[in-house]
This record gives sequence, C-alpha cells and structure tokens, in this order.
Amino acid sequence: MDTWMDSSITAAVHAGWPDKLDDRLFPADLQPNGFDIIRTWDYYLLVRGIALFGKTQYRTALINGMMRGTDGRMMHKSYGNYVSLLEVIEKYGADAFRIWVASAAATGSDLKFSWQGLSYAKRFLTKIWNATRLAYLFIKDYKPSKKMSPEDLKEVDNWILREFAQIVREVEESLEDFDFQSAIVKLIDFTWHKFCDHYLELIKYRVASSEAAKYTLHTIILDLLKMLSVFAPHISEELYYRLYEGKEPWISITVAPWPKPPRV
Repeated sequence: MDTWMDSSITAAVHAGWPDKLDDRLFPADLQPNGFDIIRTWDYYLLVRGIALFGKTQYRTALINGMMRGTDGRMMHKSYGNYVSLLEVIEKYGADAFRIWVASAAATGSDLKFSWQGLSYAKRFLTKIWNATRLAYLFIKDYKPSKKMSPEDLKEVDNWILREFAQIVREVEESLEDFDFQSAIVKLIDFTWHKFCDHYLELIKYRVASSEAAKYTLHTIILDLLKMLSVFAPHISEELYYRLYEGKEPWISITVAPWPKPPRV
C-alpha cells in the first residue's frame, strides 16, 4: 500500500479519530508542507476526508519553498553545497536562523542559503538585546500606575506610539495573509531605525526622570516582544522574563494576547 494512504488520515487522527472527532480540531485550520508533496499528502488528505467525513480535513494549505545552496541548486552533499543546520545554530543561534528564513524570501518561494543574511539577522537580535538592556536600567522597577493619554506625553513619545500603532496593524495583516517576509521586515525596520536609532537616542537625556518616557518604553518593548516571539521565541522569552517578570500576568510571552495598536 502507498505510504501516503497512512498519512492521508493524520488530521483526523490528531482530532480523535477513530473515536469521536473534536470539532475544535477538525477540520484542521492549517496544513503546512512543501510543494513536493502537494499531489500526495495534500491530495490524499482531501480525497480521504471527503470519502470518510464528507468534508476536507483542512481549511487552508500553506506551501513552503525549499532551501537551496549558495549556488542556487538544491542542497545536496554530492553537490558540495550542503550546510548543516547544527553548524548554523552553533554559529548564529536558532532565532537568527528563523528570522533570516522568514525575511529572505516570500512565502512559498525557494531561497538561497546566505551566511551574510544570517549575520544581518544576528546583528538585529543584538540590537534588540542592547536596546532592552538600556531600557532595563530605567524600567526594571517601573510599573505603570495608569494608562497615559496623549496629553500626558511629549511629542516624541506620541510620535513613536503613532508609528508603532501602524506597525502593529501592518504586521497583524501580513501574518493573517501568511506574508511572513513582510511582517518581519516591517518589524526590523521599525525596531532598528525608528525605535533604536531615533527614539532611544532622543529620550536618553530625560528618561531617568520622565514618567512619560518610561511608560512609552514599557509599552512598546512589551508589545514588540509579543510580535517578535513569532519569529524569535527564545530571545523574546528571555527578555520578557528580565523586564516584565512579576509585572505582567502571563507565564510566557508566547501566551500573551496579541498587542492592540496604541490609541494616540
């Protein structure tokens, strides 16, 4: 028997079949896989679901691309273009690899391996780490007593919150469309160039004595970590514990609610 016949019932088995199907899990919301098994796994799931249950076993199929070597060919040891994932993680870490993969190509497209791209992703994570270390000096003991209004803030605080509100909306829209590249590129651009390069530099002189600056830092970094955790869960979790343990109710940043755009 074709091995894909066994795989053609996986979504139903995960939902409890052959016992009672859990309606919360079936049909599955998402069936992710490579383009090389569309005509096998995706098709067999579709046909067998209709045959047994009268409906498909998944609502949406998400097709990913393939990793190619630096020469553009499929990675293979015989081509001499193979790179070990363990080597990548040892040099740059899992989070940098995840960010590079998401940012390097559109969903469903193949991408060429790039050490330079990994280096850029790691520099971004270093930027986040250093920015958070700076913020920690000022907000480690800070817990907002109330939600501040635009009138309570300086113009530069309102400016960065307006920019951030737009990013929250755009990243959410991109993720809903499975456009991971657009989402992470927007996050990188805002975090690196607007938040770190401009806002942090502009408030250095006043943040120690400014409730408004501390409130803005606290709000933006927390919500940035929520969004970043989609792509870089390990560093996001570490920074969440360092800055917000005991201040926020969630045991993990990964179970925190998705941020709402600040009202400014």
